[in-house]
Amino acid sequence: MAKKQHPYAYDNLLSPKSWLVEQKGFDRSMQALRETQFTQGNGYLCCRGILEELPYDANAGTYIGGIYDRTGAQITELVNLPNPIVFRIDTHGEKLDPVAMDIVHHRRTLDMHKAIVYRHTTFRSAYKKHIDLTSRRFVSLANKNLIVMEVEVTPLDEDMTFNFQTMIDAGVSNRGALTEGRKRHFEPHEVEQAKDHVYLCVETFEKKVLIAYASALEVCRGNRCHTVGERAMNLRVKKNETITFRKYIVVKSSRHVRPSELKRTTVGILKSARRKGFTRLLDEHEKAWLKRWQLANVDIEGDPEAARALRFNTYHLIIAGNTDDDDVSIGARTLSGEGYRGHIFWDTELFLLPFFIYNEPQVARNLLMYRVHRLTAARNNAAARGYKGALYPWESADTGEECTPSWAKNFDGKIIRIVTMDEEHHINADIAYAINNYVDATGDIDFMWSGGLEVLLETARFWASRVIYNTKQARYEIDHVMGPDEFHEDVNNNAYTNAMAAFNLEIAVTWAARLRRERPAQWNRIAGRIKLAPKEVLHWRQIAERMYFPYSKKRRLIEPFDGFFRLRDHRICQLNEHFMPVLPSTVEWEEIGKTQFIKQADVVMLLYLQNDRFSQEEKKRDYYFNERHTLHKSSLSPAIHSIVGLEVGDEEKALHYFAHALSSDLQNIHGNTPEGIHAASAGATWQAAIMGFAGMRRRGGILSFTPHLPLHWKGMHFCVVWHGCRLRVSMTHARTEICLEDRSKRGPIAVEVYGELKELTYQSFVQFLAPKRASRKSTKVRTAKKTPKKKAVRKKKTALKKRRTR
Repeated sequence: MAKKQHPYAYDNLLSPKSWLVEQKGFDRSMQALRETQFTQGNGYLCCRGILEELPYDANAGTYIGGIYDRTGAQITELVNLPNPIVFRIDTHGEKLDPVAMDIVHHRRTLDMHKAIVYRHTTFRSAYKKHIDLTSRRFVSLANKNLIVMEVEVTPLDEDMTFNFQTMIDAGVSNRGALTEGRKRHFEPHEVEQAKDHVYLCVETFEKKVLIAYASALEVCRGNRCHTVGERAMNLRVKKNETITFRKYIVVKSSRHVRPSELKRTTVGILKSARRKGFTRLLDEHEKAWLKRWQLANVDIEGDPEAARALRFNTYHLIIAGNTDDDDVSIGARTLSGEGYRGHIFWDTELFLLPFFIYNEPQVARNLLMYRVHRLTAARNNAAARGYKGALYPWESADTGEECTPSWAKNFDGKIIRIVTMDEEHHINADIAYAINNYVDATGDIDFMWSGGLEVLLETARFWASRVIYNTKQARYEIDHVMGPDEFHEDVNNNAYTNAMAAFNLEIAVTWAARLRRERPAQWNRIAGRIKLAPKEVLHWRQIAERMYFPYSKKRRLIEPFDGFFRLRDHRICQLNEHFMPVLPSTVEWEEIGKTQFIKQADVVMLLYLQNDRFSQEEKKRDYYFNERHTLHKSSLSPAIHSIVGLEVGDEEKALHYFAHALSSDLQNIHGNTPEGIHAASAGATWQAAIMGFAGMRRRGGILSFTPHLPLHWKGMHFCVVWHGCRLRVSMTHARTEICLEDRSKRGPIAVEVYGELKELTYQSFVQFLAPKRASRKSTKVRTAKKTPKKKAVRKKKTALKKRRTR
């Protein structure tokens, strides 16, 4: 008699619980959510976490970064490519499938430490016979073109005959949006059935990109394994005998390979993988992930659930970042789904980029080079709208042209017109901010000469043509814009936009002066190519100095935009099940623009990005006002409120928003995780941990920390890369230790903790004791009682800078 339930087949292989995301039992309504959560990838290629047998309503998704297409006049979108993860089994006319057959036991695990998905299911047929199915698969981090899957089948009650079928399913399509319906973006180009492998090549309709697949199937019975050419077979399997199938799949596009070489290259990678075998390929994959996690892991001691959730967000950031290709970026839903059609927003530069800057700088550089390569398209976009310089599109795909759809669903389900592409011009300043952020943290001046400087200059030139001079007030203004708060369209002088535009102009002037001084010949070539005169740069400085910044002296608050304080001021009276604000029933979504409700972090985002500009009291006043009016109708918002909440001393709110951001996709808080992971939320959550609770900042070219650890956290341990040097940081309530584990240059590294400055040398560590403080409640953030005098600290910083420049 068969056992009703079996031990999990992979218990001995799993990492500790804080590294696992598990599914116990099968819930059909949760299928699409699990497929997103269990997505696997390596930056080049991602596959949604489908079940191998493709149950009814399964949403298979295989995506390669940078491969977009469109059908007719529809919007360009990320292409859902043929699905290679298909393995169907049937016996006596029944398909082994959680929808079609009874399930006795079902458990699936994403082991984030190893990036392997394990699965163990026990089926019961209509004849009351039990079949055990186990599987594990990975998208190799060691070989970016390789997918490997293993499926094992065991009849538990008697000998059984099974029909096994595997394929590369070219019948997939994109799901579409609104009235578009499903659509396929490719057609077969070449199919070959060889003796020991299958080759399939498809071609996208519009861009004519070729995507090649080569797969081989290995069958093992006992210790005997052999490769088979058939993709469908009938096998008689004895009771309690386990038959093992291993499928090796190679996926490669023609983006960086000549079409004439694509087949030979793809089949060659497959043959090499087969020679290595499953065990060696798995070992290489695990070692690659171990190396990645040694740098990217953030360990929250004392709160294993927070650590697990943060690792989940970090895992999805890692599999989205391409280390090898500087012509692709990361969409708003990574490569885990088709939300927002795979388009790239400001999310990448402000929410994702910091993670890569301090963990994988090459990925950060590639993401910025994506913008550099599309500078010509941005220039054309500006010219088409009557402006000078370059204007980057609000939504971008492969060409860098504007691809924002004109219509979308509102929060009440009604269709509304979209105007973000016409008004949300702060994207330019966000990209400029990201460039400055990257170069400051990495010291990669060569990036500036590789195109970064030209982006700064052309975005500054855009703002100079975009502003209007108010002669009466003797100031520059920006009319008819939309800030991050997308509830309010066509406003004048959005505070975030004006402040970030001024910053864009300032850093363009600063970098122009520095690089002109350091490399005059190269500067002259760039200035000559874009016809930039010295007086134009001087004009930028004047605009930045006279840029209007809306501020109410009466209220002593930043006004989000002109006239905001005259709008209707409703109070939030209800919270949802996640303790987040709900729009009052007295307000209709069509009327939201006439109220003071804010969609997402807007002024609060500015307080974070330009935190040195505002005093502590200013931050407090503006934070609490905006916090009371923000509905957080974007997943990127809560984590930013967490960071600023810590800065103003409100640990209770900071923890609340941090927990909300952590669980955004683990708990499907926004109800749309099946469409893909919220990339901005994942990146902002990492920032909340490192820039928020660890208090990391760049100050005067020096890395600084002001820890704000909650009382129930025992410690926090992580690594960051700073100017090519790997620093390991370990902080508790009593002390912070920083060790220089790796370096790319000679000489000491200066770090500052609690306002105290010390030097680090190679393979050494320094320790900082937390300042004495009065006892505090969990709702208050630790504040230093005594810090070194500012004058002394500045003097020491200056001496260290001089030493480094020598």
